[in-house]
Amino acid sequence: MIKNFIVLSLLSVSCAYAGTVPLNITLPTKNEDTSNIPATGVGSLVSLKAEWGTCSGALFGTKIGEVVITTLTSPVTNYSVTNIPAGSYCFRAYATKSTSTGTLQSNPTNALPVTVPDSPPNPPVLTVSEPTAYTLVKINDGIMMTRVGDVPLGTQCIKEQTANGYYVVPRNSVTFVGTIRPVVVFAKCS
Repeated sequence: MIKNFIVLSLLSVSCAYAGTVPLNITLPTKNEDTSNIPATGVGSLVSLKAEWGTCSGALFGTKIGEVVITTLTSPVTNYSVTNIPAGSYCFRAYATKSTSTGTLQSNPTNALPVTVPDSPPNPPVLTVSEPTAYTLVKINDGIMMTRVGDVPLGTQCIKEQTANGYYVVPRNSVTFVGTIRPVVVFAKCS
């Protein structure tokens, strides 16, 4: 039997929206009889299984899902479990080694609780609400907005760049009139 030297830890999941739980699994190096696990051949590790489910206090409760990881990197295998809905879960892992007659699986690690946060909504999109495109022109004692063309309604505005209540719009969305072709173009957005 494989000695329970598997260590399961979670990378930061504070930004794991969209149901991704990054795992760090430290591979065991010993069998239960304290003999070494070889790096290759019979007796070597062939896979890890990570399970997730409910928590029952500090223990693993009911299994919800599992993934078998066959690409192992020593001493730590990193893997991201995806498509996990927001909620609270317990994770655990098993190691499997090859034998002359098949495979042999370890006992599980201790349960490791994790909370997958709900994803916040996308920010609102600011779009062109009036089709006239402008540029800023410096005049004595100030600036003025000068019409340079038209921009389609619904074009997405760049909310971080604003001047006098107008927002920057992508230059390639503007149909220019006249000879002025400014680098920065503004439009009324909402």
